[in-house]
Amino acid sequence: TIFDYERLVLKQFPDIYKVRCLNHGQFDDTTNALFELSPGSVTVAVIPDLSQRSTTDDLQPKVNINRLQTIETYLSSLSSSWAAVKVVNPQYEPIRVSFEVKFRSPYDANFGYYRRELERVIVGFLTPWTVDQGADIHFGGKVHHSAILNFVEEQEYVDYVVNFSMFHNDKDNLLAAIASTARSVLTSVPYNHPTGHIIEELKEQPLVVPTVPLAAGILGYEPLDNLVIGPEDP
Repeated sequence: TIFDYERLVLKQFPDIYKVRCLNHGQFDDTTNALFELSPGSVTVAVIPDLSQRSTTDDLQPKVNINRLQTIETYLSSLSSSWAAVKVVNPQYEPIRVSFEVKFRSPYDANFGYYRRELERVIVGFLTPWTVDQGADIHFGGKVHHSAILNFVEEQEYVDYVVNFSMFHNDKDNLLAAIASTARSVLTSVPYNHPTGHIIEELKEQPLVVPTVPLAAGILGYEPLDNLVIGPEDP
């Protein structure tokens, strides 16, 4: 059963933190796609234990290919002969945000530093397991646009934010990022990277008051010399 697959892996391999068994799930190595309606196929997605630091990328923790093959061989030896078992890493789906921000005074005097700090906490918000060893890593789920925006606006050095957009799976201006498969894990784009979050300083435009040429005399009134009295006027 699904329960058996997951508990057997966790018991036999202590370096594995979480397991998701996808019944009727067939994984295609060529396209890296998962077909979730394939009876007889079983796909098992595993996440390594970060406390053992077996991965070099905490944003997308993965198990090396040799370990995946070992787990797969172990499960195949216990499962039905008619079951096609495949063990894979999760499909990590990065979320990226873009916006302009105005910092409060006196933080605005050092925009570069607080921009990097804001990017760092956004990455931590989207991947809590990188800042808290007790935080869980969830398969599936969704992240709302409003949740990230509210988190940004709650930072003490942020005054206000404009033009906020969220990107996921090559789609932009989303209200929610939703995991596309059962083996997917939503994560963040890398910190301080060319493809990372886009945070720009809001440049306030100076207020320009249009100048309207006024006739000489009292403001808002025409000089008496410019008034033309017609026959119909008393």
